[in-house]
Amino acid sequence: MKIQQKQVTSQTAGEVFKELNAAIKSGDFLLDFSGVSTIDSSAVALVLHGLRSAKRKKAAFKVANAPESFGRLVAAYSLESLFEEVFV
Repeated sequence: MKIQQKQVTSQTAGEVFKELNAAIKSGDFLLDFSGVSTIDSSAVALVLHGLRSAKRKKAAFKVANAPESFGRLVAAYSLESLFEEVFV
């Protein structure tokens, strides 16, 4: 699923969450951040939700084109081990 919003922040996360749930329901386990210019910790929460949802369906969840700041947030929260095989 390609994120349509330019920002994934607390203000937009609700809509992206709904879109992500619909994508996962239809079997789409790829979250594409190309075109997203601004994120906050809500983006990390969305990816964690995607990981949990995919795991329940015994599928692999992947993230494409994550902004550089995503990696910094993951490191700040010491979540690197959860994201080792997520990025494509």
